[in-house]
Amino acid sequence: ALDNAGNVGSSSSEFDLPEHNIELKNMEMPFVARPSDEVEVIFTVNNTGNSTENVTLQFIQDRIALSNQSIILAPQEGLISKFDYSPTIGLHNISIRAIPVPSEGYIKDNTLENAIFVSNKSVALLVNYGAKNSSSIYDNAVRGIGFDAVVLNTERINITDRLLEDFRVVVWFTGDSNATLSGNERDVLTNFVSEGGNLFLSGNNIGEDISNNPFFSEVLHARFVRKSPGFG
Repeated sequence: ALDNAGNVGSSSSEFDLPEHNIELKNMEMPFVARPSDEVEVIFTVNNTGNSTENVTLQFIQDRIALSNQSIILAPQEGLISKFDYSPTIGLHNISIRAIPVPSEGYIKDNTLENAIFVSNKSVALLVNYGAKNSSSIYDNAVRGIGFDAVVLNTERINITDRLLEDFRVVVWFTGDSNATLSGNERDVLTNFVSEGGNLFLSGNNIGEDISNNPFFSEVLHARFVRKSPGFG
């Protein structure tokens, strides 16, 4: 077959659905909690195979299975499920695992993972945009006024509206980077501040980079005059 430009298309092929396959997706849980909280860990489980399956789901904290549940799914059936979780103080890795059903060959989609930080203090989010040797400075500062702190690096994790919902204080430092805040990051921070969040933004080149953007004047309420001598 030819497309509108006269290119020859590839021949069609059929794809057979696996006889047995369980898929987990869409894990939702808070990133921060208190020890007294009852946390809901919500996720979707799908039977994408062609057979009815009896599925065993495991809730795992730090590689230790804490609870199980079993469900029966018809072929191509999916549902939203959850585990209720009483967290303990500390940073924990949380996993949801569907134990492979008999003859299931593809199991990379059988596990979901996330992290939760549990503290009885208010928790500040420290966002490091590739700044060197700055994390400890801000970490010590926020802990010095009675906060706990979580440090995230934007080179590894995308900052989203959902993530910031769990924090009331965000300290964001960009160091000497010339590219400071992306359009998506400015949008997320705009939403965070408009919902009453507290933002401290630090970096050597923020004014030069985004002073012409409405975020600089309308959200940060700042005005760029000139670059200070000795910086950058």
